[in-house]
Amino acid sequence: MGQPRRSGAYIDWLTANALLPPSDGTPTPPGEQKVDRTTVSDLREIVGGFASIQQELDKADAGLNPLGLSKNVIPFDIDPAKADAGQTHFEQIYERAVKAMNNAIGVFNHANASTQKLREQAETLQDFVRTVSDRESDFTNRLIEVFGYPYPDDPAYAGTPNTPDLYHFMYSDYSDITGDVPPEPMPFAVQIVDTVVAPDGSLSRLTNTVTYHASPNALAWPSRPTGYARAARRVRSSSPTPNSYKRRRGSSAP
Repeated sequence: MGQPRRSGAYIDWLTANALLPPSDGTPTPPGEQKVDRTTVSDLREIVGGFASIQQELDKADAGLNPLGLSKNVIPFDIDPAKADAGQTHFEQIYERAVKAMNNAIGVFNHANASTQKLREQAETLQDFVRTVSDRESDFTNRLIEVFGYPYPDDPAYAGTPNTPDLYHFMYSDYSDITGDVPPEPMPFAVQIVDTVVAPDGSLSRLTNTVTYHASPNALAWPSRPTGYARAARRVRSSSPTPNSYKRRRGSSAP
């Protein structure tokens, strides 16, 4: 049964020795590593592996079990010093069993405590994420209450209509009652830098170019916006309009 293994180890050892040169005793130059039969430790590992295999085969041939004992043999493992002190074999084995059980309980409790700590960290992280999301929604709703929603065709909010109108909340709307025709406003661009929080918690700056339109009296749309903003703006009532400027100058609104 062990002949193929012995032959395999012997062939490996012969092949390695044939490929590796013998030691010639010359000194190794600096920065180089000598490779010969004395420096390659795998040769000794082949011999050691063969010896281990041969030992197990000898046990099997002798009819011993993997522990090296004969069949139907019970190891008593009695401590003579404790036996002389009056401690029986049962008491010695019982003491060792209790010690082993206490060690197992300690390992289990340590693993259970680590699992509990990981569970508490996961629950704490979930609570933190939920709190941050709720707080962000609350702040967004408060901003929408003050500044309202943007118009659907506002190019500054392309693709993000569910945000507060922080860019054009001060614009004066067209009045269908007075029939005023505002003059053509002059456009100008403004670079607005926003701070963005990444999923990993890092902060980055995002530059957004927003176009504004200035008329002689106030900021106004270049053309009448299509559609309506979904929420009224609280700050719009205090923003100046062309009619308010006329009334301040003493002119009457048509």
